[in-house]
Amino acid sequence: MFCVADQGKLMLQSIQVNLLRALVALVLLPALLGCSQKPQEPLKVSLHVWSGYEPLFMAEREGWLDKAQVKLVENHTAADSIEALKTGAVDGAGLTFDEVLRARAEGVPISVIFVCDISAGADVVLARPEITRIGQLKGKRIAVEQGALGALVLYKTLEKEGLTPADVTQINIPPADQIAAWKENRIDAVVSYEPVSMEVEKTGATRLLDSRQIPDTIFDVLVMRQDAIEKNPDAIRHLVAAHLKGLNFFHSHPQDAAYRMSKHLALPANEVLVSFKGLTLPDLANNRRLLAGNAPVLLGKTDNLSAILIQAGLLKKPDSKINLVNASFLPSTESAE
Repeated sequence: MFCVADQGKLMLQSIQVNLLRALVALVLLPALLGCSQKPQEPLKVSLHVWSGYEPLFMAEREGWLDKAQVKLVENHTAADSIEALKTGAVDGAGLTFDEVLRARAEGVPISVIFVCDISAGADVVLARPEITRIGQLKGKRIAVEQGALGALVLYKTLEKEGLTPADVTQINIPPADQIAAWKENRIDAVVSYEPVSMEVEKTGATRLLDSRQIPDTIFDVLVMRQDAIEKNPDAIRHLVAAHLKGLNFFHSHPQDAAYRMSKHLALPANEVLVSFKGLTLPDLANNRRLLAGNAPVLLGKTDNLSAILIQAGLLKKPDSKINLVNASFLPSTESAE
């Protein structure tokens, strides 16, 4: 027969075994939960073909952009990217700064996290050879991408000779489709940008205006939705680092980079570098100047650009500037990743 002491010993052993099981379960629980959770989806970033975004496209092709972290979604137009941002189909996009202000006005919760380029001649207004000045555009058919940068460029162009958008016939044709419309004589002028504009100019088109005449107006930027900023900051840092790696390669090996970019830009390698001549490409230091500190330069441009957009009827009120820029994803050094 068991004595009381034996019973107590067995009870103690039983308690110890149960405690041990409980401790093992607590240790394994996080791992078991982790196994049951789906792996995080890669960050989706919408871009259209544009020289200023090409360092990032090149980074993807060369394997510098980890596709498990970031997926580039190539869209036809900036308007497509804005719509994808609205619906949450993508987490980020490449847009012009004026497009950012207009999208935010429509309730799209986005912040600028990087400045890819500043246009200084790459955005243009081209017309038939017989049209030699802006005033002659009155009553003409002009191809322009509505809902995007083209509307702003057209407004600033017509303003120079006292015209308004109501004085011309606007035809909504994105740059990628403008060459065909030009060759088929369906338009008299285009609001366009590189590399499409190069093909139009080869036909003898007159350059009526380029972005050098409207300085500090056109900034191409990367934006992110607020929910992506909160959920996937590491992937955003990787995205910025990959773009900087592509940009550094472009600066240090321009001829090699031009060859690698040629197919995607649909330009001969010798014309790729020409397509970048109208662009300033801010490096890490200049991105800090534009986005960081107590008085970010880009934030200082907001009021003036908002005023232009309001005057053009493209914006109803100035941006609040709350969460408009976010410099926290800029690496501490160029070789941070």
